[in-house]
Amino acid sequence: LYGFLFIHNKNKKLNSSCRYTIGVPYIYQVNSETGNSLIYYYHVGNKRFEWESLGSIDKCNRCLLYKRFYVKYYPEDPKISELLLDYSVPDSIKETPLHGWNSIP
Repeated sequence: LYGFLFIHNKNKKLNSSCRYTIGVPYIYQVNSETGNSLIYYYHVGNKRFEWESLGSIDKCNRCLLYKRFYVKYYPEDPKISELLLDYSVPDSIKETPLHGWNSIP
């Protein structure tokens, strides 16, 4: 029940107000209870954040490590975020604005 409420609250915040930055998955974990997950990091302002993308990772799993993807985050509390595995960052984008973008560029 706690997990459901946490995810519902997170999604509600992200859908009410969000910004985008670049995230990099750097740890892949296999967990039979919660499904596979990726630990990723991203920056907002001058601060580094880390978060876990829980659940079933259907893509190539380990081949996602150290690739760049967009991250949707809640500006009032940037540690609330979601790694957007369907949106890889093109090589032409070298850096993120200090406080991210209003939409995916």
